[in-house]
Amino acid sequence: NPAMMFFNPTFTEIWIVNLGDFGIINNDACSIAILDVNTLTVAATIPAPDYGFGFGSNVVFSQDGAYAFLSSTYSDEIVKIDTTTRQVAETLKLVVANPYYYTSVGPAWLTLSHDGTFLCSTNTFNETVSVVSTGTLAEVHQIHFRDPTTLLHVPNFTFRNNVLLNDDDTIGFI
Repeated sequence: NPAMMFFNPTFTEIWIVNLGDFGIINNDACSIAILDVNTLTVAATIPAPDYGFGFGSNVVFSQDGAYAFLSSTYSDEIVKIDTTTRQVAETLKLVVANPYYYTSVGPAWLTLSHDGTFLCSTNTFNETVSVVSTGTLAEVHQIHFRDPTTLLHVPNFTFRNNVLLNDDDTIGFI
């Protein structure tokens, strides 16, 4: 079930997020297929049975192309993949702070800062944005979009919402 496709920084590969058995966490069919652009053949497949990809699971690459970052919507993780070894290097489990009605985060669309030092993850299940250091793969801030006094549900993030950053990464729009 291929869902999303992303070019690597040199445009020599297309990384394809395969949903597997959509909506079933820990299914053995989730994977990332890497298509060689010149030969139009699958150069590699990275099995991802421990993750649950969703329609918002996207891939962004570090500026040097050494790492790919992927959002795993159903397992609440951001996955860092070494693009040379094609292995998972690290994962970050995002945690719900003050859940509204879901007890999971549901990271979807990732945005990489212009300087490559952080990611913004639009979290669809708890209407937050996580700011994550790419160097340490640690959440440094979680931005809430609810009235803190009433905890009323204000936004309604979906897998299509993403963060747009201005040129110096000081302002983000969602």
